[in-house]
Amino acid sequence: ISTLSALLPRIRDTDVREYIAEGLKCLQADALRATVVFIWLAAIRVVQTNILKHAVKDVNCAIQKHDPKAHTLTTIDDFSYIKDKIALLAAKELGDLDKSQKDILEEALNLRNKCGHPVKYNPGVKKVSGFIEDIVSVLLV
Repeated sequence: ISTLSALLPRIRDTDVREYIAEGLKCLQADALRATVVFIWLAAIRVVQTNILKHAVKDVNCAIQKHDPKAHTLTTIDDFSYIKDKIALLAAKELGDLDKSQKDILEEALNLRNKCGHPVKYNPGVKKVSGFIEDIVSVLLV
């Protein structure tokens, strides 16, 4: 809670800040699965924003390398047609992430998928804390 609270005022991107704030509310309410989902939304928005700093041609090449049928991107909203895993691979391809960072974020995405679908998985506080630590260290600091 203290990590996210301290981070909030430093985040300029409105979407990212709002996702973190919602994740913080969920964490304070002990809604751990929801916390994971909202913190992941903040993380993937950072990845998407960084990807779009590259030339559109390079972005679409990187995405279509990993998904030849992918929708062509021109705006942030176009990411709604791109799987998060493909966005992570494209971010590595574009040099935004190194292999280790991509791997950490893929693990975080796997946890998000366990928490964001109707399954019987319930992460513990330590698992969620580690997830938040990974997201913050790779993307938000």
